[in-house]
Amino acid sequence: MQSGQEVFVSAVVPMFNEEGSLPELYRELKAALEATGKPYEMVFVDDGSTDSTAELALNLCEKDDRVTFVKLSRNFGHHSASTCGMDHARGEVVVLLDADLQNDPADIPRLLEKIDAGYDVVRCWRQGRKDPVWRTIPSKFVNWLTCRATGVKLHDYGCSMLAMRRRVVERMSRFTERNRHVSGLISWTGGKVCEIKVRHRERRHGKSRYNFASLLRLTVNLMTGFSTLPLQIVGVLGILTSLLGFVGAIYLVIKRYVYGVDLSGVVVATAVIFVFVGINFLALGIMGEYIGRIFTEVQARPYYIVESVFSRKRATGEEQQ
Repeated sequence: MQSGQEVFVSAVVPMFNEEGSLPELYRELKAALEATGKPYEMVFVDDGSTDSTAELALNLCEKDDRVTFVKLSRNFGHHSASTCGMDHARGEVVVLLDADLQNDPADIPRLLEKIDAGYDVVRCWRQGRKDPVWRTIPSKFVNWLTCRATGVKLHDYGCSMLAMRRRVVERMSRFTERNRHVSGLISWTGGKVCEIKVRHRERRHGKSRYNFASLLRLTVNLMTGFSTLPLQIVGVLGILTSLLGFVGAIYLVIKRYVYGVDLSGVVVATAVIFVFVGINFLALGIMGEYIGRIFTEVQARPYYIVESVFSRKRATGEEQQ
C-alpha cells in the first residue's frame, strides 16, 4: 500500500445496490483524499447487494492498491456494514460516508482540519437537505432523542458522514450489542466532539433504502438501546391512570349516593376500558421490545459475517462479529 507508508486516512463506505453511484463516488473520493496530501485507503463494504455493486468494487480493488473490498455474506443492514468497515480500516483517522453521493467527498479535507485541531470526532450538519419531508421531520425527533441519550447536543445525528480518531474506533470495537445505533454510540464513547456544516446533494442514482419502517426501527433501537426511559414512562402512565380511575370511582359514588343521579354510563365505562386496555398493550409492547433485545443478545450471533476480503495483496474468507 502506498510505498510502505502507514495509512493516515481510511474512508469507509457501506454499500447496498449502488452500481449507479460507485464509479462516480470512487472518482470523487479519490480526488478528495489525494487533496489531503496524506496516505490513505478506501474500504468499500458490500452489504449483500443484488446488483453489480460487488463486481464494480472488485474491479476497483484490482486496479487500485489503495482499495480494500469487503463482501458480506448477506444484507446485515447499514449499521452492521459500517461497523465492518471500521473493523477493517487501518488508518489513524477513519471517515465514514454513504455511497449514494449525497455526502460530498470534497468536504473530507475540512473534517481532517478539525481532527488536526485536536477533536476526536467531527460530525457533519447537512445544509439544505435534499430529502423528502417524511424523512426530515422524523429525523428531527430522532436527533432530539439521540442528544438526550448520549448527552452530546448536535444538530444532525442523521448524517452518516463523520471523521474519528483511531482511539474512538477502538472504543467502538468493545461494544457487543447486536441492535446498535452506530452514530449515537460514537458520541456516547466520549472525547472531544465538534460539528461542521456540509453540503447535501440530491440522490443521483436509485432510491433511498431508508423508508418509514426503517426510521421507526432506528428510533426504537435508539430509545431502548440507550435508556430505560420508555419503561419509566409506562410506569408513570400506570400510576396516573390508577389515580384517575380511583378519583373517577369516588366521583361516581358521590354522584350516585349523595346526589341520587342514575348512572347508566355505558359510553363512559367503554371509554375508560379502552384507555386502560390501550395502556396495557403499550406497556406489553415496550416490555416485549426490551425482552426481544435480551433474547437477541443471549443468542450471541455475529453482528455481521464476512464472505471475502479483497485487495491486490490478499483474498480471504472469514467470519467477523
